[in-house]
Amino acid sequence: MKRLFVILTAMLFSLNAYAGFEDTHEIVQTAKVHFVTDKSYLDGAAKVALSKLNVSLPNTEVIIIGGTDSRGSLEYNVVLGLARANSVSEFLKVPASVSSVGEDQAIETVVANMRADRIATIKVITTVVIENPLFGAASPIMGPAHNVQYNTLPLPLGQGVNRTLQQPRL
Repeated sequence: MKRLFVILTAMLFSLNAYAGFEDTHEIVQTAKVHFVTDKSYLDGAAKVALSKLNVSLPNTEVIIIGGTDSRGSLEYNVVLGLARANSVSEFLKVPASVSSVGEDQAIETVVANMRADRIATIKVITTVVIENPLFGAASPIMGPAHNVQYNTLPLPLGQGVNRTLQQPRL
């Protein structure tokens, strides 16, 4: 019993606690937009698809990966994939993680079906904090030791370290 008291007392005076058991939840939106051969501009259908993404919420991360078909050199395809990802990022007007896979993930070898590889894949991840209805939002609770420095009580407002010392009157 004495040990329990000592442990609880130590926790009270030294640990921060948080009231309000909250949880987080991720909302993930994905989209793919297609491009014309050797081009990185967005057509009307791509702009409509991108307009449906909700990227203006707080705590949102946007990841854009540009891809190409298997035609062209590896260097050219990486640059083209990056240009496609950048054009999507410029249209969305939000900070985004932009990268290119070039032709590394190309799956079609038949020329008529290569449109499926000329894409930019967009992933929007929004982290939502769900508050506990009983306790509300989390707020830090400091133990009594956090309000005391060097075993003194806090000075009244305006009497901090930067105060000027007055000379005693004689």
